[in-house]
Parts: sequence; C-alpha cells; structure tokens
Amino acid sequence: MLKSSGSRRRSKPTTELKLKVHGLSHDGRGIARHPAGGSAQRQRLGGLRNSRNNSAGDGKVIFIPGTLPGETVSARITEAGRKFDEARLLEVIEPSADRTEPACQYFGRCGGCVWQHVDHKRQLHEKQQQVLSLLQRQEKLAPESVAAPLTGPAYGVRSRAGLAVGWHKGKLRFGFRELGSHSICDIQACPLLVGALQKLLLPLRDVLNEHGRGIQRIDLDTGEHATAILIEPLKKLSRSDRAAFIRFGEQHQVYVFQRNSDGGSECLYSPRENEQQNDSWLSYELEKFELSLKYLPSDFTQVNRGINRDMVKQAIDWLDLKPGESMLDLYCGLGNFALPAARLGAKVTGVEGAESSVERAGMNASANGLEGSFHVADLSRLPQGEWADQKYDKVLLDPPRAGADAVLPCFQQWQPERVVYVSCNPGTFVRDAAQIVRQGYRMEQLGIMDMFPQTAHVETIALFCKENT
Repeated sequence: MLKSSGSRRRSKPTTELKLKVHGLSHDGRGIARHPAGGSAQRQRLGGLRNSRNNSAGDGKVIFIPGTLPGETVSARITEAGRKFDEARLLEVIEPSADRTEPACQYFGRCGGCVWQHVDHKRQLHEKQQQVLSLLQRQEKLAPESVAAPLTGPAYGVRSRAGLAVGWHKGKLRFGFRELGSHSICDIQACPLLVGALQKLLLPLRDVLNEHGRGIQRIDLDTGEHATAILIEPLKKLSRSDRAAFIRFGEQHQVYVFQRNSDGGSECLYSPRENEQQNDSWLSYELEKFELSLKYLPSDFTQVNRGINRDMVKQAIDWLDLKPGESMLDLYCGLGNFALPAARLGAKVTGVEGAESSVERAGMNASANGLEGSFHVADLSRLPQGEWADQKYDKVLLDPPRAGADAVLPCFQQWQPERVVYVSCNPGTFVRDAAQIVRQGYRMEQLGIMDMFPQTAHVETIALFCKENT
C-alpha cells in the first residue's frame, strides 16, 4: 500500500464522502479528490486537524481500491496524510460500464490480484496508457508505433505461484498475503492458477495441517510434462514431515523439492519410474523454435507460458536477426531469448548474474544442439570483461525491476543496430528508454504484454533502432 513520503499519519475520520473517481494509480486503485472548498466539507471531515499545507477542501487526492474512472462512489477515509488520503469503498453509486463481477470469492481481501472488478479489455487499455503517459509526462517520449497487446485468457494462466504458510490461533493459513498487509489470506481455490496447480491446493492443506508447522512457504510449478512443489522450511524437516511430503508426491505424482539455504533446491521425490530417466528437471517448450528448456522450481521462469511464447516470438521478430549476426542477451536467465536467436543462426552471447542460470543456459544450448557463449556478471554495475569489449549487431535486455541503467553506457562500445527491451517495471523502463534515445536511438515500437491479468502489474516490450539505419 502506498504511504505518503515523509508525512505523519493523522486521525481517522469516519464520515462518508460521495466522490467521483477520475483516474487509476499505478497499483490499480481509483483516484478521486476531496470536493473543493466549503466550510460544510471541512465540518464533514472534522476528524482531520487543519494544516497550513492541507485544508480538507483543497482537492487533495484520495486513493480508493476497487473503483474505476467515471464511477460515483461512497467511501470512508481510513488513513489521512499531508499529500493524500486512503479510503475504503462503501458503495458504488454509479458504476462504470467496464465494471465486472469478480471470479474469486477472496477478491478484495487477497492481495494476489486487484483488478477482477475491471473488464479485461479495460485492464489492457489502462496498462498501455500508464506506460505511454509515463513516457510523455516524465521524458517527453512517444513510440513511433504502438503494437497490439500480447494477451491471452483472463484466468487459468499462472503456471507457477508462491503461497505463504502460517498459523493463527492454532489454525492453518495457506495462501497469498492479504491486500495491504503481511497477514496471510487463507484460500482453498485460486482461479488464476492453471488446472494442474488448482487441483493441489486442497490436498496440500491436508498435509500442511498435520506436517506444516515447520514450513513457511510452498511454491507450485507445472512444466510441460510434470508438476512440482517446492517446500521452504523454517528449519530442517523432521523425519516424519519429510516422509509425509514424499507420500504426497507419490499420491499425486508430482515432484517434491526442498529449498536449500543457498537458494537452490534438493529433490525429495521424483515420480519418474524409469531410473535412467529419473532426473529432477521440469521443462517448457518454445514450439515455434523447436526448443525444450529444462529448469528447476528454484529457477526463474515466466509464470504465464502462453504470453512467454508470444513474447519470445515478438522479441526475435523485432530484432530481425540474420544468420551469422551477433546478439547480446543481457539478464539471459536459462536461455529464454538467447536459444531461439541461436536457432536462427545468430552468434549468441548471454550474460546473467546468477551462476546457476548460466549453467542452465549452457546445458539447454547443448541439449538442443546449439552453441552460445554464456557468462556470469553483476549487471548492476558497469560491465567489464572480454564479452563487454565486443561489438554486437543486436542487443536484448530483460532486466529485473531495478532496470538496466548500469549497462546502458556500454551501448557506445556495442553499437547495436537494434535493441529490444523487455520490462517488468514501467518506472525504470521510462528512465532507461530516455537514456537509450539520448544515445542515438529512436523508439520504433512499444507494446504491453498481459503476463499478469487481474493485477496492476505491467510488462512492456519496446524496439529501439539506431538513427539512420
């Protein structure tokens, strides 16, 4: 939940307000303003102390979860600060035409998603406008062309998820964090999960009730041909608890992993009966490139397999790779973009901060009969090394939320003709896009990707082309 930077929280007024919602915040909450001026309004907000910096009638911003632009609502202020107030929705008086019925019984309490009340097409529109508005407002930038969003089903799309485990008054709580809280929202179903993972929720509750006291989190993951759970214990599992989760794996024919203290994982149970094939790898496929990529549940992979396949194809198409061209894949992970590029005949160099991911990328290259050069490097700092001193025809960036500003000065050395930037954070994308443009590139295309429907999370993909090319 947003907090007013540096402001003291004030008393909590209880009077209802009738408000008109005029916008959405970056985290999906409706934005309204206090009705301007008037002693009557100040009387209605008698719970607020007067301030030189903040009169109750000065039109101060109010954030209201669960609302949409154009709606007239009744709300109650729950937190008041100098710069903005936070409110709880009481009633939708005049609903938006884009309001829809949430599919989940836990919506409004569970923090897993915040937009189930918003029509799916409207969600995509708002996410696209957020990125375009940020570009224009902060950097006076606009793409030459806006691509159609990469989209898929509104539900049943998450192939992996992490659920917290806790206890309250002796009762199990198993689910996602509550909205705006560290408390666990206890759930028995989640319509965002793919079917194979939805089926595990109730059986997992049974085993956790008996053997979950030493568990703090369970990750669920389904690959192309197998499903796994990854247990994160608070301390070493007891013999009986370990045996209980192995029995769970046997009963439901899923892999059972335990997270190690170093962030890696150990396989406790594999459902494969053939000892010669009794490895612990999951996999996903990129059919258009005839690729199968192996991974472990402790590795990072995209949660939405359908959008990932479309994203990889669009990124490779935008790079316009030719056989023999050199491509640098930064934050390469286990080869999600690098290996499709290698399949097209590009000379691929992949760089990643996690050693395990670099090992996985090399392994996947060999398993698919491809070649590539993969390196471990801290990309939060200015890159150094032989790979950083080369020139590249094409560059792909897929950084974490912090963005890629540390590596962008190297463009002067690399001199790529085309750059594709895949972003999971509009704020750092806009910052980095401006730096790329200042180095002599134009933003030719931009699009959003519906990787996380029903949430306010925005994934962006953009193509930058060198001027005069």
